[in-house]
Amino acid sequence: MSEVADVGGAKTEPMRSLRIWPAMVIAIGSLCAVFLTTALVPGTMTQFIGMMFGPIVGLALFCLWWLFASVRPNLRERILGVVLFLAAGWATHSLAHPSITLGLLAYGVPMVISLVTIWFLLSGSLSWPVRRTFAAILSILGWGFWSLLRLNGVDGAIQADLAWRWSSSREDTYVRSMAASHKALPLPDKAVEIGATLTLQSGDWSEFRGPQRDSRIEGVNLAVDWKSNPPKEIWRREIGPGWSSFAIVGDRVYTQEQRGEDEVVLCLDAVSGKDLWTHADKTRFWESMAGAGPRATPTFHEGKIYATGATGKLNCLDAAEGTALWTRDVGVDADAKPPQWGFASSPLIVGDLVLVYAGGGPGKGLLAYRAETGEPVWKGGSGKHSYSSPQRANIDGVEQVLMLTELGVFSVNPLSGELLWEHAWPVEEMNRSVQPNIAGNVVFLGTGIGIGTRAVAVKLDGTTWTANEQWTSKEMKPYFNDFVIVDNHAYGFDGNIFCCVDITSGKRQWKRGRYGNGQVLLLADQKLLLIISETGELVILAANPTRHEELIQMSVLEGKTWNHPVIVRERLYVRNSEQAACFQLPVSH
Repeated sequence: MSEVADVGGAKTEPMRSLRIWPAMVIAIGSLCAVFLTTALVPGTMTQFIGMMFGPIVGLALFCLWWLFASVRPNLRERILGVVLFLAAGWATHSLAHPSITLGLLAYGVPMVISLVTIWFLLSGSLSWPVRRTFAAILSILGWGFWSLLRLNGVDGAIQADLAWRWSSSREDTYVRSMAASHKALPLPDKAVEIGATLTLQSGDWSEFRGPQRDSRIEGVNLAVDWKSNPPKEIWRREIGPGWSSFAIVGDRVYTQEQRGEDEVVLCLDAVSGKDLWTHADKTRFWESMAGAGPRATPTFHEGKIYATGATGKLNCLDAAEGTALWTRDVGVDADAKPPQWGFASSPLIVGDLVLVYAGGGPGKGLLAYRAETGEPVWKGGSGKHSYSSPQRANIDGVEQVLMLTELGVFSVNPLSGELLWEHAWPVEEMNRSVQPNIAGNVVFLGTGIGIGTRAVAVKLDGTTWTANEQWTSKEMKPYFNDFVIVDNHAYGFDGNIFCCVDITSGKRQWKRGRYGNGQVLLLADQKLLLIISETGELVILAANPTRHEELIQMSVLEGKTWNHPVIVRERLYVRNSEQAACFQLPVSH
């Protein structure tokens, strides 16, 4: 429709209507890039690209539309409109909570584009001054709304958890409660007195994913009729943010958390869940997607606790009292900065050495220290990006340590750091987070973000090692969710859905069970799989390669749960970044 202005009896040139349809296409495209990819391909590179670059492209196209294809405004209005629109966005970015950058990009940009487009679409009967004035107001309000929000992180499918920025976080509430109360039990009341040395007992869980780092438990037989004999909750408590699991020795439970500005190694009483001791370092790691806190799990060895913090501090503590014996900074030792999601390597003890991954590049990927003194012994390996941990293995009778990085996998002699073999499977600008899984002479490497799993056949011929690809499959793509192996079948997560894969071929047997990005334990004696879902549900499955056979499901935690569960002496220990709990499980007689 044209409009004609009559000024002093003289008619001006007709002015064409605003061309809306390109803006509608841009708005719909921006929304689809974020929400459609999240719904259809969660946890993949396609989703990540859609969420990050879809809004950027949409914003650029929207500005170009206004400048060159909107028709209705004059040149001055077009330029001022783009300047105002971008200035409001930049001002919001500057004033917003530090956590909101991701949300502002992925959700704020499509929202504001859509808001302005809908206004222009619905206001065609109004005068142009009214339309442009309210469009400017809506732009400012649409952008400004995001300055009122805080991002509490994202789940495994990169869906945002948003809150008002002035509301108290769970960490704030926890820190205040801990400051207001003294929950520590006196050490003399415990079985281990001050000055004594803790020793491993049968069934203890000394490190990340258990003694072999394979989430395999033997000697536990659970009753599965939980209707008549359900688990009994022993204790439940608040805990600070962090993605550590547990090490459990006797009646002591070790984990890590963030308490405000303190990164804390925490020893709990297994009977009550209360603090026995804490060791705090004045350091804090935080990033907007996964939040604050340590990522690695403490390791127990010969009366000591070894713990890696997210900023790179490696502590050796007396396990009975929490006294600091020595401290190193793996980032300084490897000339490496904390990676995007923090240092996450759970220490591995081999002989008298403690091994951690630091990602310092060629020759400085993996570090070894003297376990007794913290003295550096060797540096080796490669890679700059890994959230995996060193993995002990015995292949062709040779003790070795494997490390999975963005370059692939390498193996070293743990006592000297000498490279034994390596297999290249690079993922550029990406990372790996799961443990290498070993079955005989085959090493299984898992990679998320749509990449898949690879089987590598490793062989020693005389003095020469070979490591060749056996198969690569996209039918199981574990991101940070470790898998277990039972009778030539791997059970784990393909993105956020549980699945079973034949490890001889890489062929998927079934895929079912929307447990989010959870974790799994294998109860080997019964061939049962205990899963803790991303939303805190406990699920028990039969390790059945022919079908998804769910036996039990119950809620055990509230909130996003990425931490690995632990079972010690028929007690289940679970935690996330908000809660920790212990359950007595019913046993089969």
